[in-house]
Order: sequence, then structure tokens, then C-alpha cells
Amino acid sequence: MPDLQTRLIEAAVRPFSDNVEMEHAATHLLGEVVRPDPPGAEAAIRRWVAVDSQTRGRIWKATLWSLLAVVSIGVGVRDFREVSRYVAWRGWVGGVMGSSMPEPDAAFVRGLSAEQKLLLLGSEVEENRTKRTEALWRCEPANCGYFSEHALASIKDSNTLPPDFIATARGMDPDNAWFTYLAAGIEAKGAQRQESEKSGKTTWKILDQARLDRALELMRQARMQPEFESYSTEMMSTRLAQLPTPNRIAQMDAVGVLVGQISNPMLRMMDVANLINSQAWLAAETGDVAAFREISLDAGYLLKGVARSKAGTLLEEVLTTAFVQSMANQFAASAEKLGLQEEASRWKRITERIAATRKLAKSRPYTVGGNEADPLLVAGSMFGSSFLEVGMKVLKHPLQITDADLKPGRLLDHEILSRFYSYIAWIVMGLCLAAVAAYRQQYGVKNV
Repeated sequence: MPDLQTRLIEAAVRPFSDNVEMEHAATHLLGEVVRPDPPGAEAAIRRWVAVDSQTRGRIWKATLWSLLAVVSIGVGVRDFREVSRYVAWRGWVGGVMGSSMPEPDAAFVRGLSAEQKLLLLGSEVEENRTKRTEALWRCEPANCGYFSEHALASIKDSNTLPPDFIATARGMDPDNAWFTYLAAGIEAKGAQRQESEKSGKTTWKILDQARLDRALELMRQARMQPEFESYSTEMMSTRLAQLPTPNRIAQMDAVGVLVGQISNPMLRMMDVANLINSQAWLAAETGDVAAFREISLDAGYLLKGVARSKAGTLLEEVLTTAFVQSMANQFAASAEKLGLQEEASRWKRITERIAATRKLAKSRPYTVGGNEADPLLVAGSMFGSSFLEVGMKVLKHPLQITDADLKPGRLLDHEILSRFYSYIAWIVMGLCLAAVAAYRQQYGVKNV
């Protein structure tokens, strides 16, 4: 039987049995300081044995580990949707912005009322975009904005207009030339084709003269309509008022829904511009001055209508400038070929003004509060640095941005990044705990 000194030391170092190094160190130390026959040794041994036999320590440790696991799982489940949405949006902004925006989250859709769903997403029972927008229009047949979007959706889906489009549009909005121009552009799109010769010269080929004649007749009818309105601005304002934005994820989903519903109306006017350009080119090729002046009237009516319409999105304005420039270039060249120097000079002045405005915008530095700044550094938000810079390089009179305007975006990005880094720190800490547990298991060390 071990002597009293040995039994006392064994009882004292028993808590270190899971750590060989500490057990040996403690045994060596106590072997030097404990006397062979220490007083009260038996009582101390019995007390330590009784304490060591209790399981509260092991239960407490197991409880703490279980609590950590439960909290970690709970946080992961709760925040998984939010984190995944941030990742999806960041991936879109970071490199694939030409692709479609992330679809709205199911929770966002569930939070919408039936009226909001119909306005923002269209009829849920219909898969076809045309049918979805038709359901919205049918719920309010006198709403010109709803009908306009239905027509644009039909063009996007099948390159056709809804049945009885012109009759319906004129019954709803008889003075609005936009609907008439839209119909003319669709007729002309399949009736002609632009071709480029080896010399670089652009020509037009007639594919369907009957359709082209109908397109020209519609364009003549548009001269008699004094208004020009696509209703895209009104539709955007209506949707903005209905979008729920209780948090950042909902705001992002709201942006995705809004952008997904926008069918750029000015993109469709490019078809009308091509119709006008082709007729100007043909008049120059055939030397028909009267035809050139006739199509010039159509160009003037279209441009005046566009100028009277309400300003829409920045993209709409960029497209408007693009098709005005294309028409001005074509008419300047055609007028010069016909020897109409006054008309040629008038159209050239338009192209020169557009070119000068673009040159000025591109050379303009990015400023914040009147001082030149790096947009990536001062904007500091996921969207701000790119979108604000584009606005600065496109607008003739850009908005005067101050640091106070940009601060909320920076703070928001800081909050998002801090949350991400907290998740990363949590994961790293978990990996470290797992590594320690594996090490202790490998070398017989089971408890911290």
C-alpha cells in the first residue's frame, strides 16, 4: 500500500490526470514540499476524494458546450437568409451587373398585400409577363400607365402589341402620340433592316413595304396628337409609394422589384428613330428633296414630343440623347448630300452640342462638397461609388453631392461589414476550439 505522502500527492494531483505535463510538474513540486508524515493528511485525502467524485463540474462543462452549440445554431438559422441575400447582392454589384438582379426573397413577397403584389409583381397565377401586366391593367382599364406597361411587356415577350392596341389607346388617351409612335416602331422593326457595306457605308434594305407604309402612316397620324407621355415616371412613383422597406434586405429586394418592372420606353423609340433615319437616307439616295423635308417634319414632331415628356430615369435620358444624336447625324449627312446646306448646318449644330456636352461631362472631376474626390473612397457604399460617378459623368448639370449626403451610405456599409466580420470571427473561434479539442483528444487531454 502506498505510503501517506504518496497517497496525499496522488489525491492532490488527480484533477490534472487529463494533462500529463501538469500532472508530472505538480507531482514533482509536491514531492519536494510535502513531508513524509504530514499532519491532517487522511482528512485532506478523504475531502479531495469526495470532491473529485462529484459530477457537477462535468455537467457544468457539458451544459456550457451545449449552450454554445444551441446559440450558434440559432444565430446561424436566424441570420442565414440575411447573409445569403447580402452575398447575392454583393456578387451582382461586384461583377455581374449585366445579369438579372437577385429575385426578391420569399419573405419579402409574403409581406406584401394582394394589391401590392398585383402592382409590384403582377398576377401570381400567370407565368407570362404579358399576362401578368394584363391582369394589372384589367383591374383598372382606364389607367394609361397600366396599359402602357402591358404593351411594353407584350413587345418584350413576343415583339407584338396587344390586340386592338391603337383603338384601345386612342379611346383611353386620344391626344397622346407616344402610343402611336410605339405602334409605328413595331411595324417598322420587321419591315426594314440596316446593313453595313465593306466600305463602312450604312444602307437600309426594305423587307416588307406594306408594313413600312403602315408605319409611316402611323407616324403621320402622330403629328395630330399634341401630347407625348409614356407614363413610366408615374408608374415608378406609384410603386415607390407601395414598396415596404423595413430593413436593408427589404430595401434591396424593393430595388430589384422596381428595376424588374421597368420596361424602358425610350428603348422602343429607337425603332421610330431607325424608321425616320431610313427614310432620310432613302430620300438622299434618290435625290428626293420633298421626301426629305417631309420626313424632317416627322423628326421634328418626335423630338418636340420627347422634349415635352416628363423626365424619367437616368437611363431613359441617356437613350434619348443617343437616338437624338443618331437622327441628327443621319439628317446632317442626308441634307448635305441633297445640297441643303441650311438644314445640314441646323442638324450639325445639334450633334455638336451633344458632343460638347458629353466631352464636358467626361472631363468633369468627381466632386463632393465642391472639392475633387475619389468616389471609391468618399462614397464608401456598395452602390454609391459606381452609380454616383456615372451620374457625374452623364448629367449636364450634376447634383451637388455633399459629404453629409454620402455619410449614411458609408455608415450602412460599416454596419454590414461589422456583421460579416462578427460572423467570420465566430467561425474562426469555432475552428480554433475544434482544433484545441482535437489536439487534446489526440494527446489524452479531454478538458480545458
